Order: sequence, then C-alpha cells, then structure tokens
Amino acid sequence: MYFEMKYNPSIENQVYRFWAKMIDLTSFVIPLYMVFDTYPMRIFGFSKLGLSLLAGLLLETVYSTVLEHYYGATLGKYLAGIAVIDNNGNKPSLLKSLKRNLLSIMNLSINTNQSNGGRADGLYTGGFFNMNYNNRKCNTYVVFRSKLKEIKELQHEERVTVAGD
Repeated sequence: MYFEMKYNPSIENQVYRFWAKMIDLTSFVIPLYMVFDTYPMRIFGFSKLGLSLLAGLLLETVYSTVLEHYYGATLGKYLAGIAVIDNNGNKPSLLKSLKRNLLSIMNLSINTNQSNGGRADGLYTGGFFNMNYNNRKCNTYVVFRSKLKEIKELQHEERVTVAGD
C-alpha cells in the first residue's frame, strides 16, 4: 500500500494493527460472553463463545466505523498510536469507513501478500495474514499518529509542486 508521494507513511508492521483490533474486539467479546453466560442453553444453535464472537464482531464493526470516521482511530488504534486516513490525509468518510470495516474480516482469509499456492480464488493458503486488503480496496491507510502532520505537509508540498509545474 503506497501513497502517491515521495514518502510512504503506511505501517508495514502488522503487529500494531493486530493488537489494536484485539483490544477493540475483546472489549465487546468479554462483556458479551458474561451476558450470554447467564443463559443456561445454546442460543440460535451457537455456543456462548461463538455467539459472543459473532455479536462482538458485529458491534466492533459499527463501533470502528463511527470512531474512525469521527476521530480517525478506535480505542485500540489510539493506544497503539495509529490512525486511519484517506488519500488526502483526512479521516475517512462514514461510508468509506463502513466499507473498510466490513472488508476487514477478509484480512484474515484472503492472501494478499504471498503466492496463493495456485488457487484461482485467492483464498489464504498459508503463511502470515496481511491486514491491508480492506485498505487497498478503500484507498485508506493506517499510519502512525505522530506522522500525521508530516503527511499533511508533504501532501501540501506535492500539490504546490504540481500546481507550479
């Protein structure tokens, strides 16, 4: 994932993004599990953990969509020191953030970084997953918050240079 400028601010290290996602997801899954644990039976055929994960993922998607649109980060991303921006260095629109978060589940199943082992469907077949599928499809970037000012300045310089040519 590369910006169309001299400097690529995207975070290539997936560890920050992974832990940010785990913080956000567990903040929903653990309380939901405690709620579902009060029910003595399976719900809709799901185990308590399965239902907690499914409901937590749905809630986390809505939560992430809204917080990334308004603040550029969720609690997990904030704690990891990262933010989501669009091509212009701004927080993503609500629709773009929704699309990005709906596609984020595909990061775990689609091999976007390595050979797919000859499979035509592009499904993940081995190795470490890559968390950039949703960003590539939405033209968004996960960057360190400390680099946001520098990114804006570089984008401004690029626009001035292009306009001056």
